Amino acid sequence: MRRTSLPPVLAAFLLLAVPAAAQEPEAVAAVLRARMEALRDQGTLAVLSVALQTGGILQGFYARRDYAPVWDTQGRIDGLLDAIRAAPDDGLQTRDYLLEPLERLAPFATRPGVSATLRADLDLLASEAFIRLWASLTAGKVDPAALDTTWHLPPTPLPARPDSILADLAVADSLAPRMAALVPRHPLYLRLRGALARYRAIEAAGGWEPIPAGPALEPGMLDPRVPALRRRL
Repeated sequence: MRRTSLPPVLAAFLLLAVPAAAQEPEAVAAVLRARMEALRDQGTLAVLSVALQTGGILQGFYARRDYAPVWDTQGRIDGLLDAIRAAPDDGLQTRDYLLEPLERLAPFATRPGVSATLRADLDLLASEAFIRLWASLTAGKVDPAALDTTWHLPPTPLPARPDSILADLAVADSLAPRMAALVPRHPLYLRLRGALARYRAIEAAGGWEPIPAGPALEPGMLDPRVPALRRRL
């Protein structure tokens, strides 16, 4: 699993700048409360330069759990990171689900002695990433009508509240099966998913054999490019 290191001076600061008492869940909860209150008052909030897009959901979720952190173990964080890394299998981009900042922070935010502020910020980013991923897998990433004006099927509604899904994850023994269950199981979707994997395998192997340039092919023509075109099709 790839990990991105912070500069040594910054890493040392994160480990030493706050006393050990700040490691306690109560201290993390206090920071989470302050962050959510700032979001409520300002209407927007950026955490480590990432603008939160799911603020209303986050506020309600953390308030209902009295601001206790969710992503408080390395195993839970690793489960989320694995799910985000698998997002390209469903045609999604990992950057939309904050993979890079989460990978950069996770090794440091879960170490003993790290500040409550950093732990709280990691918790918020992880919850934000999960809600984004959940919404994309459950209802799609784009509005089909925005791509095709003749699209006549309504967008898929979200079947459940994401804060309830988050609450379920917060008490789950293992994150992997819960995250895997988010992927749609419709046969047509699974066929598209398999086709995407096949085309990516072709790309990884060097792509299709180039067809030489030449005059336009017409029905009935004899041309050495015809077998290459047949193989391509």
